[in-house]
Amino acid sequence: ARRAIVAGNRVSGAYMCLFVRDCTNPLVSDNYVGHVAGFRQGIDIYGESINGGVFRNNEIQLDPYHGTGSAEDHDGMGFRYLEGTTIENNKIGGHYYALKVYLSKNVVIQGNTLYQVGSLRTGFYDSNLIVRNNKISGEPLVGLSIGIWINDGTVDSLYEGNEIWDCQYGVQESHYPEGTSYLEGNPSLPCSNITLKDNYIHDCSGSYLHIMDKGSVIEVDNHYG
Repeated sequence: ARRAIVAGNRVSGAYMCLFVRDCTNPLVSDNYVGHVAGFRQGIDIYGESINGGVFRNNEIQLDPYHGTGSAEDHDGMGFRYLEGTTIENNKIGGHYYALKVYLSKNVVIQGNTLYQVGSLRTGFYDSNLIVRNNKISGEPLVGLSIGIWINDGTVDSLYEGNEIWDCQYGVQESHYPEGTSYLEGNPSLPCSNITLKDNYIHDCSGSYLHIMDKGSVIEVDNHYG
């Protein structure tokens, strides 16, 4: 599809409630995804192989995050193979990954509200991301949230002006060792040239920053407390 428009829908009770794939400049906005008790959804809003476009002002109902390894958890918004896409002003409650972007470049993630979540995750060879002005709170009752997880070969990306709280780690940056199944046969690569600028990270039970790829992060005017 050249110009898909998916707007103003209310959806629930499907493994993927909204699925957008193989298109240019889609507009996905003002949709509401609810949850059905006892039904495990997969990824509520999913996008793959998209050039340009905007995912804006969507809301995904709170589905509680239960912690690492729980079979009850699923993801809110998930994306792969994006280029030049903007993800902005969405509201997502709970979920393992409230929002994740993999294998993508030149993507802007901004102004989203993610509350009581497991993580916002970028990784698996992302490049030239801008992740800014998001508000991200973890689930303190579980205590294992990571506000922003930067992972596996993410390069040349800016994380700026985000507020993160009630997490174990505010920002974690790491990569899997060679041969880990999550890499699906791809090489194990550290992250590099990651800029953390003017973020406010507070009320975390562990570390504000958990940087495992040493020398890969540039820190500028972040605030902790």
